[in-house]
Amino acid sequence: MSTKGCILTLWKKLFPATVEEMLKESKAVPVCSREFRILDIVHGIYGLIDEVQLTPESFIVIDDKPGTRTYVSNIRQVYGYCLAFRAAVCLQDRRQLIGALRERGTDNIYWRRNSINWLNKK
Repeated sequence: MSTKGCILTLWKKLFPATVEEMLKESKAVPVCSREFRILDIVHGIYGLIDEVQLTPESFIVIDDKPGTRTYVSNIRQVYGYCLAFRAAVCLQDRRQLIGALRERGTDNIYWRRNSINWLNKK
C-alpha cells in the first residue's frame, strides 16, 4: 500500500502524515484522509478512496457519487475498498469498519453499512 500523499485533518488543519501516524492519532481524536490510495494485491483491488475517516471507535470508508441513487455497483465498490482497507491497514486494529456513499460536494451520507458482517462471510 502506498502511503504517499496521505493528509491528516486535525482541528481543520492539514498535516502530511503516514498511515501509521494517522492510526495512532485517531485513537485519541478523529482524523480524515482524502484521496486515500489503496493497493491490495491479494484481492486485486486498487484505487483512490474519496475519503477515509478514522475515529477512536471506527474507520469509515466513503465513496462520493453524483446524486443519491444507490446502485449495487456502487455498494460493491465501497465493499471492495473496505476489504482492501481492512487487509492493508487495519488487520490488527479491531475498530468497526463502515462503508458509506455520499452525495458528491455535500456532507449527505445517503447509504451507510457496517461492512464487517459482509467481510466475514465465507
